[in-house]
Amino acid sequence: MRDVALKMLKIRNLSARERVCFEIESQTLARMRHPNVAQVLEVGADEQGTPFMAMEFVDGVRIHQYCDQEQLDIRARLALFIDVLKGVQHAHQKA
Repeated sequence: MRDVALKMLKIRNLSARERVCFEIESQTLARMRHPNVAQVLEVGADEQGTPFMAMEFVDGVRIHQYCDQEQLDIRARLALFIDVLKGVQHAHQKA
């Protein structure tokens, strides 16, 4: 068993357009394979038809807290930021 981050849409007042947007987002994220992007594990709907997306749970602190706790200098902070940007670039290429 593992912890996951669960994204669910409220079923009431959910338009067809919102449902399609959620499905497209889910499919796009599911295609991504990058160490700096949380992995989609499952996409579906519960018994009431509420759409959900289960994603890899990434435990930790906010990036600025991490930098402060680890007392990263500017060079190390920039290296970390570049890693984040690699994940963003990958996401934009897959979208």
